[in-house]
Amino acid sequence: MPLPHRASLSAVAALCLMAAGQHGVHAAPAAQAPAPTASAPAEPAKPEPYRSSLSGEIMYLVLGGEFSADNGDPAAASEWLLEAAKRSKDKDERLFQRSVKFAVEGGDGTRALTAVRAWRAAAPQSREAAQYAALILVRLNRLDEAAEPLRALVTLAPAPERAKVIIADLPAALAPLPDKKAAAALLDKIVQPLRGESATAAPAAVASARVHKEAGDTQRAVGQLKEALAKDPHNEVAALLAVDLIGAQPEAEQLVTRYLAAGKPSNLVRQEYARRLSQSSRVNEATVQVEAMTKSAPDLAGPWLYLGALRMDLRQYDAAEAALKRFLEVNAKSAAAKGAPRPAGKDDDEADGQATALVSGDARADAPLVQAYLLLSQVAEERDRLDEARAWMDKIPASAAKTLPVQTRRATLLVRQNRIDEARAVLQQAPVANDQELRARFVAEALLLRDAERLQDAYSVLQEATKRFPDDTDLLYQQSLIAEQLGRYEEMEKTLRHIIELDKDHFNAHNALGFSLANRNQRLPEAKQLIQRALELSPGDPYIIDSLAWVEFRLGNSAEALKLLRQAFAARQDPEIAAHLGEVLWATGDRDEARKVWRSAQNQTKEKANTTLQDTLKRLQVKL
Repeated sequence: MPLPHRASLSAVAALCLMAAGQHGVHAAPAAQAPAPTASAPAEPAKPEPYRSSLSGEIMYLVLGGEFSADNGDPAAASEWLLEAAKRSKDKDERLFQRSVKFAVEGGDGTRALTAVRAWRAAAPQSREAAQYAALILVRLNRLDEAAEPLRALVTLAPAPERAKVIIADLPAALAPLPDKKAAAALLDKIVQPLRGESATAAPAAVASARVHKEAGDTQRAVGQLKEALAKDPHNEVAALLAVDLIGAQPEAEQLVTRYLAAGKPSNLVRQEYARRLSQSSRVNEATVQVEAMTKSAPDLAGPWLYLGALRMDLRQYDAAEAALKRFLEVNAKSAAAKGAPRPAGKDDDEADGQATALVSGDARADAPLVQAYLLLSQVAEERDRLDEARAWMDKIPASAAKTLPVQTRRATLLVRQNRIDEARAVLQQAPVANDQELRARFVAEALLLRDAERLQDAYSVLQEATKRFPDDTDLLYQQSLIAEQLGRYEEMEKTLRHIIELDKDHFNAHNALGFSLANRNQRLPEAKQLIQRALELSPGDPYIIDSLAWVEFRLGNSAEALKLLRQAFAARQDPEIAAHLGEVLWATGDRDEARKVWRSAQNQTKEKANTTLQDTLKRLQVKL
């Protein structure tokens, strides 16, 4: 709905500021993000006084504008400056721009539109004038009128810049519209003529995909990405968008893998794809992508750290240690050569930083190094080399010594020495800077107590946490898991259903509830439905595939269960998956293979992480 006269246009002001002093729309490069963002800068600062050698008459008008602005009358300032712009001999664009900005500052949409139209009439080839016109008309929801200046953003751009304008700037200009479907319809109308030109066909399809994704039409978005990659198989932005749509549309991942197979894919796409895979517990596949990053750019530190973390997650301790030590070497060389030109390109620089951030989760400069020491300490602990584990911890800079991740690792080492109360005290004394860190401290303490088999204490910690943060799904999820371990199944189910009410796409809650029902041989059709929904939300997740296999086994479908368990175990050699695979093999008569699977799982993990496997062997009365 159009804004009333003099209504607030603060969002327009913010958007206009992004354009100030530029020649056309210069949004963030398209490769930096798979979708446009609409975050607005802070409220505009007071425009700086205009200074120029002008005639006395024009100078009088300019001074009148500046005087009005200084006295808090932006409407009058806009009028004075617009008149100065019209009368100036060369139709000075800076005066038009200031007239528009003062009108926007005053919240006067009609006046801003009048000024920008006068500007465009005086300077029809001005990209900046077209940009301001588009932003104002979009914010006023006058979409039919906005189409023309939006088209002008493309036609006025130099040929080498048009792809970026189409992919990044057009969707960004439409981002303020609350009606995302209307925004998508308008963009499709604008880019339709561009689809028939070889240089703009793929960018037009990518732009369309972006706005349809924002409008919630993921099927249409994937269709547009398919068209874009057919015309340009190396289009990085299309591939990044496809990564972002994995889970929403089955075909999206196929587009990503086709892009990777087309040759010379960007490390940024590999990194984002690896992140998505690891989120779905597809760690083996994520590792393949990160290893490819280390081969294509071996002198980047970030991918080595990411690879070490993935190898650690897979319990491949030798490979994890090698990757982490390689990170330390590359990081030291990079620090020594600080200030020297980087051999990597922009894409590699960004992938390096993002790969590091994925692991460290910390914005501090020393966070990647600290994370490497923490992971190397964990590797040593898993090998029962506690002195070595503590030695790695001693390398951590004093500036990070009291941070929560470091204190959590110290507490874990104390637990290994059965010093549980000391470990709790270390965690409880760790400083927290915000609610997010406080939540993390609650979870860390609860998991520490769980691993020490003090389940009631762990549950009490989470009870305290959920009282403090009643709708935090991560805390509620951890609470539900401890409730199940305590045999409080009704409470567990109630909590998981509450999580699903809060977040209908919480695949872990769907999976946990479905698996719990299947494991207790209850309401199996409902359990299967819950697990299938979880798999839709997190495609390929080996833990969810394991859950689906288990419910199939409970339903008597042993052949289907075996097929699914082999798939899950190939993706993730986890002891719990191994326990289930071995049991189904045992039940179907292949007892030699069952023992082989169980032995493999028992050898790769510590006893404390092997509860399901040990319970299975005890229940089936099997000795390995």
